[in-house]
Amino acid sequence: MRRLSARILLALGLTIWLVGGTLGSTRAFGVTDTLRSDAQFAAARAAGASATAAQRVLLQNAAIYQQTSAATVEGTIQTRRLGFIAGWPSRVDTELTILKLKFPSFWFLEWLGAMITGMGLYKSGYLTNTRPTWAYVSVAIIGYSIDLPLVLAGLWHVHKAGFAASAFALWLAIPYTTEVLSGTLANTSVLLLLVRSEHSRQFLGPVASVGRTAFSNYILTTLLCQFLFAWGPWKLYGKLEYYECYLVVGAIWIVNLVASSLWLRVFAFGPLEWLWRSLTYWKRQRMLRAIIG
Repeated sequence: MRRLSARILLALGLTIWLVGGTLGSTRAFGVTDTLRSDAQFAAARAAGASATAAQRVLLQNAAIYQQTSAATVEGTIQTRRLGFIAGWPSRVDTELTILKLKFPSFWFLEWLGAMITGMGLYKSGYLTNTRPTWAYVSVAIIGYSIDLPLVLAGLWHVHKAGFAASAFALWLAIPYTTEVLSGTLANTSVLLLLVRSEHSRQFLGPVASVGRTAFSNYILTTLLCQFLFAWGPWKLYGKLEYYECYLVVGAIWIVNLVASSLWLRVFAFGPLEWLWRSLTYWKRQRMLRAIIG
C-alpha cells in the first residue's frame, strides 16, 4: 500500500475505519441481540396477564438474572483482585475472549482502517506538520463538532435510562467508531498545532520523551496498574468511582513524564526500545548517550 497515493490511502483508510469499524464494534457489542432482547422483554412486560408462555419464561429468566447479577459482579471483582499466579487463568481467559470478539466480529477492521489512514496522513504531509495551519484548525473543529455532541448525548441518554444495556447499545455502541475516528483526528490536529507553537515546546518536551519510550511506558503502566488494582496491598479493582480512576491516570502520567525525561538524559533509548532495536538489527545497540554523542 505504500505505493498508493495519499488521496487513495485516505479514502480507503477512512472508509474501512468508519464502515468496517462500525460493523465490527456493533457485532462485538452484540447490539442487534441486545435491542431485540430488550424489545421482547418490553413486549412481555406490557402484555401483563395475557402474556404467552414464552413471554412468561422470558420475564422469569430476567428476574433470575437480576437476582444473581450482584453475586456475579462480586465474584468478578474478587477474581480481578487475585495475585499474579492465582489470577493468571482468568487473565488468559479474558484475553482469549477479547480475541474471539474482535476477529470473528471484524472489529479488527477499525485498526486496519486507522493504520491505512495514518499512512495517508503521513504521505500527505499532515503528520509531518507541513500542511497549512487552516487545515489543522478545520479538521479539529469538524472533528470535535461531530465527536462531542455524540459522546455527550450518548452519556445523557444512558444515564437517563439507568445504564440499561439497550441504551448503551443504541447511544454508545453504534456511534462508537464514529466518535473514535472524529476524536482521534481532532486531537491529532490540536497536538500538531501545539508542536508548531514556540511557547509549547517546553511543555511538550516531557511528552516527546514519553513518546520516545512508548514501549517501555506501556509495559510500566500495565505493571503499575496491576500492582495498584490487583497484586499490591490496596486491591483497588472495583473500589474506585469513575472520577477517582482519573486521579490514578494523572498520577501514572506524572510518573511517565518524569521517569522518561530523566531516563533520556542519560540513555539514548528506553530499556525495551533498546532491546527491540537490538533484535531488529540483530546487533547490540549502544545505550548511553555519551557514547553515541
